[in-house]
Amino acid sequence: MTSTAYIVLAALLVGAVTSQTLGGLSAVKKANGEVKGIIQSLSPQILARAKLSANIQLVPTEYSSQVVAGTVYYIKVSVGPVQPGGKYLFVKVNQDLKGKNTLAKVKQANANEPLAYF
Repeated sequence: MTSTAYIVLAALLVGAVTSQTLGGLSAVKKANGEVKGIIQSLSPQILARAKLSANIQLVPTEYSSQVVAGTVYYIKVSVGPVQPGGKYLFVKVNQDLKGKNTLAKVKQANANEPLAYF
């Protein structure tokens, strides 16, 4: 079997295990430890891209993911403490098959805006 076939098989198995359609966006879930770690590791890049002060805390609140050749994470992040009417960002992160995370996009959002493709 070729390496491409193994990658496709692995992606299908991951999709089956997580009840997620291959290539489709998962349901929105509460941010877990993995997502918090992703945001923490990319925080300096996210703040720079959003043109925010480097000392601001980013708090992921929810996320959705998409299995492709790796995983794409769509993450809603509170800028500072989570509060009604607070500032939010949508962050798109590409995770390759080896687990390396790369910041893809950052977009301004509001507290009531639903997380979706962007």
